[in-house]
Amino acid sequence: KSAEEFGTPTVVEELLRAMSSFQINSTMEKIAEDPAGKKAKANNHAMDVVKMTQLHIRYVTYILMADKVKEIKDPNLRGHFTNLSVLVALRFVSEFEQVAFACGYLKLSDNDLIGEAFKLMLEAIRPQAIPLVELMYIPDEVLCSAIGNSYGDIYET
Repeated sequence: KSAEEFGTPTVVEELLRAMSSFQINSTMEKIAEDPAGKKAKANNHAMDVVKMTQLHIRYVTYILMADKVKEIKDPNLRGHFTNLSVLVALRFVSEFEQVAFACGYLKLSDNDLIGEAFKLMLEAIRPQAIPLVELMYIPDEVLCSAIGNSYGDIYET
């Protein structure tokens, strides 16, 4: 009903699960209903299978990330990573937005919820973005950015 509610771990997990289940079910129904031979079915529904697989991988990725975040002992750090995982999930949802509408989880009146929830997560994460990136040592040669380099001279670099 609101962007705040939409941007919670429970809701994004439920939405990704619904989207993934719907896409798997609809793809399998299309394949089962196709009277063509095995090879023709593979060719006729290749894009549906790719979409189904990509969506399911994103759902599993979110589940694995959320499980790892729950293991973080520090409550403040866990909160920041929870926000980050929700942001990732919202990005996954926005990639397959049409499936969210097709499966019936979202209505046309909910069209702006994803974007608004995404903005709220960005606002929550922004003050902690650089410290979160700097948690792990990433050599300057790998991270091609002046921000967070080992010298700290972001303006000179």
